[in-house]
Amino acid sequence: MEFIRVEDCCEILDSQRKPITESERVPGRYPYYGANGIQGTINQYIFDGKLVLVAEDGGHFGSKTKSIAYLVNGKCWVNNHAHVLRAKKGFLAEYICYSLMFYKIEGYINGATRQKLTQAALRKLIIPKRSVEYQKAIVDRLDLVRYIIEKKQNIINELDLLIKSRFVEMFGDIDCNTKNWPIIALEELAELMTDGEHSTPKRCDKGIYLLSARNILNHSLKLDDVDYIDEAEYDRISKRVIPKAGDILLSCSGSVGRCCMAPMEIKFQLVRSVALIRFKSEITPIFAEHMITSDWFQRQINSLKTTSSQANLFQGRIKKLKGFVPDMNLQYEFIKVVNQINKLKFA
Repeated sequence: MEFIRVEDCCEILDSQRKPITESERVPGRYPYYGANGIQGTINQYIFDGKLVLVAEDGGHFGSKTKSIAYLVNGKCWVNNHAHVLRAKKGFLAEYICYSLMFYKIEGYINGATRQKLTQAALRKLIIPKRSVEYQKAIVDRLDLVRYIIEKKQNIINELDLLIKSRFVEMFGDIDCNTKNWPIIALEELAELMTDGEHSTPKRCDKGIYLLSARNILNHSLKLDDVDYIDEAEYDRISKRVIPKAGDILLSCSGSVGRCCMAPMEIKFQLVRSVALIRFKSEITPIFAEHMITSDWFQRQINSLKTTSSQANLFQGRIKKLKGFVPDMNLQYEFIKVVNQINKLKFA
């Protein structure tokens, strides 16, 4: 297979970018793009046409689910956190974009705290050299795959909304507590409430998962961008707490309030940005997970979290959060509903 460098199949228009501060940006009709997509709008534009934007810094480098390149078309403004590429004759912008979206970028990026893909490195990236007809066939096939994925994701989103709807239907409006459930502070409902390791763990390339706030999503774990520790470090951290299946994990930094139940099939430890709540027997883990992700509970979190450079929810404030205790039979009925809907999502 023959390959071609990015600099040979694209015009690099970085010199036409114009940095502008957020305070100077006036919202308007044109999209304002950065490393990972649209950042807002602006009342002026500096580019007009079909372009491929590639993250320069702050991108999702190394991610298997979030791309580092995306396609834009029309009048827009691009800030200096994204490289700007225009396909040369004989190359489709869509093909170039697909070729770069999940590029194995290791070895091309530098920077310790904030990784950066310099223009010099960008120029050296290579992609398969194909005829225009072959490029179009690849683009058409991948466009179809993306369309199917989006349709399936929409179905999953609708099923998530169905669970939330059934939660309200079964347990009532908790703001008004229409069913008169006991409202109790979490510290009374939990037999254990703690967070992860406070010191800096010794990480390694492979081993046992070390979860941080970025790995906690609502109702699932995100393990495509995760740190690892070895057995010795796991044993050291485990003197503080050993997570168990059914524990509730709550993100306490950045995107505060995301929550999922610890699965039984993985071994892991936590850093400080994740809280662990082990409820007493009167609260089932699946019910607890959906109670915490409910609008009623999230409003409590938003009222208590601190906001400086980034949002935080500290242990003392978590203890002040309030939960409610429904009838156990009703909790089990809700669990059946969740399991049935999750089967549909899995399918």
